[in-house]
Amino acid sequence: MTSIKINSYPLHSYTTNGLYCIGLCLATPTPSKTVEIKTVSDARVAVDAFAVELEATGKPWMVSALHDKRSGRKPNGFDKAKLDAFVNTHLAGSSV
Repeated sequence: MTSIKINSYPLHSYTTNGLYCIGLCLATPTPSKTVEIKTVSDARVAVDAFAVELEATGKPWMVSALHDKRSGRKPNGFDKAKLDAFVNTHLAGSSV
């Protein structure tokens, strides 16, 4: 078993070419969660479940997962896995 930390970052705007601007403010805490996993698919399921939880907030978010180095070895394929998600992107304002 190893742990991942799933973090969320607020989306502020997007451009016409599909790039998003996220807001990083150290003074404002954002939702996060630590989850025990065995495989990369466990990590993907955890990220998707956390994204569903954040949908209820009604705010646009980017969700991303990081491996907790203190918890053991990464599962095979963890570095190449796509462990991020975008939530409620239609609510992010346009910067155009």
